[in-house]
Amino acid sequence: MGNLILESFTLFHFLAPFAAMTPLNPLDALNAEPSPYHLHVDIRPEYLPEQSSPIDERYVFAYHVRVENRGDMAAQVLARHWVIKDADGHVEEVKGLGLVGRQPYLQPGQHFEYTSGCPLRTASGSMRGTFFCIAEDTTRFEIAVLPFELYMPPE
Repeated sequence: MGNLILESFTLFHFLAPFAAMTPLNPLDALNAEPSPYHLHVDIRPEYLPEQSSPIDERYVFAYHVRVENRGDMAAQVLARHWVIKDADGHVEEVKGLGLVGRQPYLQPGQHFEYTSGCPLRTASGSMRGTFFCIAEDTTRFEIAVLPFELYMPPE
């Protein structure tokens, strides 16, 4: 089956059906039946001193993301929602279609990797997020990206 293509959808129209969904609780997975929809997300954050300027309260981080289809069915990541929080409690949200401009279609066993960046006003903070996906059988599902820390390492 060919790649799923999202044509003439706005982010609002796509995300509206997800609004009524209850995000999966990772602890529920211990008691759940195996699911054919399983995208695993690994995140590796990195402080970028060459792009940061602590004197100007600018701390820049990269985060390296690997999304792997560990399920039994092909699926596509269509949109993402990041919640970024600095050490002062300032919160920013980033929503949009795709991952770095792409909507990866992953067969079981395939993966997609990308790197993106995030500036903060403080030397530490955190990120968490959600990936909005659709499986080959047209089932919509969400993948929770658990919180991860961003911090400037000690010198």
